[in-house]
Order: sequence, then C-alpha cells, then structure tokens
Amino acid sequence: MKALRISVLIVVSLSLVLASGCLGKRYVYNFVNEGDLERYDGDWYAYSGSYDFDDGLILDGIYVAAPFFFTGDFTGQLNFNLDAEEDDSGMIEYYYGTQQSWPGSDWLGGIVINNIGDPSVYYRTYYRDNDTLYFVEEEIPCEGIINNPGSNTIKIFKKGDSLEFELNGTAIGAPYAIIGNTSGLYCPHIYGWSSDETSIIFTYFEVKYEGDMIPVV
Repeated sequence: MKALRISVLIVVSLSLVLASGCLGKRYVYNFVNEGDLERYDGDWYAYSGSYDFDDGLILDGIYVAAPFFFTGDFTGQLNFNLDAEEDDSGMIEYYYGTQQSWPGSDWLGGIVINNIGDPSVYYRTYYRDNDTLYFVEEEIPCEGIINNPGSNTIKIFKKGDSLEFELNGTAIGAPYAIIGNTSGLYCPHIYGWSSDETSIIFTYFEVKYEGDMIPVV
C-alpha cells in the first residue's frame, strides 16, 4: 500500500507540472543581488561604460543585452523602480533583437516608455524590419498605469508569431505579428536614460521560455 501511495503521488505531481504549462524553464538575473554584469554563465553586453549599480542597475543613455538568445514561446519580465520628477524626465526601452548588438539585428521589437517623471508619460510599441522602423501604437498615455514613485513590471509575451505586452498587470498595446525575424532568435535588450540617473533603477529580469536558451557567441 505504501508503494502504491508513492506511485500515486508521483503521477499527481507530474500531472500538476504538465498542467502548469510549458514555460517551465527560466533564466533570472537579479540586478540588486548580482551587483554587476558578469556571471559564471555569461556576461551581459554593455554598449559602453555608462552604467552603474546602486541597489540595482542604472543606465545612462545606453543599452545592455543578455548573453543568450531565446527561441520558441517565452515570457520576458523586467522590473524597475521609479522616483522621477518632471525635471528628471527619462525613458526606458525593453526589446528583443536577432543580435546582441542592435545595429546588427535584421529584426527587433519591443516597447519604449517616454516622458517618465512627467504627467504626459506615454508608451509606444514598435518593431524594426531591417532598416525600417514601424510604430504599432504611438504615444499612448500610461500615467494611470505606471507607478511613480514605486516599483513597476513590464512583460513581453512571445506567442507563436506575435508579441504582446503588459505593464503592471495591465495588458497594453495591440498584439502584433513578428515580421522579418527569419532566424527565430530573440536576444533581450534594456535601455535607460534619465536626467537624474538614480530616478530609474532596474532591479530584476527573467525569461520563462519553452524553446531553447542559446549562448551568444
């Protein structure tokens, strides 16, 4: 009887794992705990040395990129803290590209939040196919969605051949088809800028993915 109970528990546990969905693999980078862009499993790429760490990652007008590509469906999450005023106006971009350096990407897509610190704060969703940039949604106000001051979370969902977006649990932007990515590779990028560097601090990043995580060579 004891062996039977153990077998039943194993079957139930496996069923729960399968029922929870396929996005069971996860890559995590906690910028608060890490304190730098170097780690045993791969170093993040920084466009220049214009970044710092102070209870998280601070970017001074540059982007950083993860050391991995992701394939298949995935959910990317970016957490950041804001404490910005009108004269600290800044911006954040979170996007995925087919190369670790965006100038070499034949496709990229994501979201940008502008006028952070100002009541006129707004977001755009976009993608670039080769050298042509397309804005899917332009200058959509998000003052009532973004927390300033406070903590915030952006999520990007890659589902099949489309991208979807979420800000602090609210679906934003119209889902759009991925056009131009022939490699099926997606490398995460983060950009940040503010006139007061400490008003935007990135704290946590993760990707839950169904396909593969491939090191950038």
